[in-house]
Amino acid sequence: MQKSNDIQQNAAAISNPENESTTGDKYQPMLEQIQPFTKVSFVDLPESLRERIGGSLAGYVWDLRSPSGRIEYARGYDFSHDPARAIESRAVRWIAEMDADSWWSAESITPVHAAMLLSRFNPNEDKIEDAERTSSDEMGPEDFRRLKNIFEGASKENPRTLKDWTDYARQRGLKMHSWINEWEAWVHEVDARATPEPPMQETPRGITKQQVLTAFEELLNGKIKLRKALGDGKGLFGDTQARTQRGAPGGRHVALWNPVILAIGLNDQYKIPLPHLKKAFCDNKFLKEWREEWHEKIEDLS
Repeated sequence: MQKSNDIQQNAAAISNPENESTTGDKYQPMLEQIQPFTKVSFVDLPESLRERIGGSLAGYVWDLRSPSGRIEYARGYDFSHDPARAIESRAVRWIAEMDADSWWSAESITPVHAAMLLSRFNPNEDKIEDAERTSSDEMGPEDFRRLKNIFEGASKENPRTLKDWTDYARQRGLKMHSWINEWEAWVHEVDARATPEPPMQETPRGITKQQVLTAFEELLNGKIKLRKALGDGKGLFGDTQARTQRGAPGGRHVALWNPVILAIGLNDQYKIPLPHLKKAFCDNKFLKEWREEWHEKIEDLS
């Protein structure tokens, strides 16, 4: 009886506008709203909370979740819906869809790749023919061709970053996909709230995601989607082992990986032959400083 009364009191607190934590247009976090109800089935939730979660299918999923799973659901919901986190939420989307952090931090980008990116085609996933023949949600083939033709006519004396190409297009009034504006907004927000790095901090050793793909992706023959495994935020073969540095939105830091640990994991879990991995360390110059450590490890394995 006491439990039933508590549920009714909590329901009244949420249903009564005078007790709501929202004022005007202020966002009310779902995480706060569900706290009293993490162990309550969907049908016993307050009507306002049921409506916010969704219909019958959402209710079925709610009932399948554990209390901790319901809390994680609310956190994810708030991340996607809280206006205060809208810029960050969109940045996460562009990291996933466009590899925005990698492209933004690249020291030099070709005119064609720049035109593809500013038309919302990811050169890591899409081909130039895709941009020439199909439309994205805002850009048509003619928009891509205009960017490409004008970029290819630019001076080749100095390399250009994605920011440089964006400024170049903006100065000439060229049409670009709005994703780049959302990404720049996130970069500015990160810069505005950045704090100085602690002194004497050791720089993590590692190779970039693109270098990992160059060295090892072909060896896997499709056994796993290595690009997705590197980019899903969970790491490979232990979050604190293979990945030596987390990436940060805005290109402030790129994720770095220990290729020796990656190679050992690929051999152990996906049966990539050691001679193939040894060849990767020999063929790629960026793995030169790792070759001694790699030879020591494979001797231990032998």
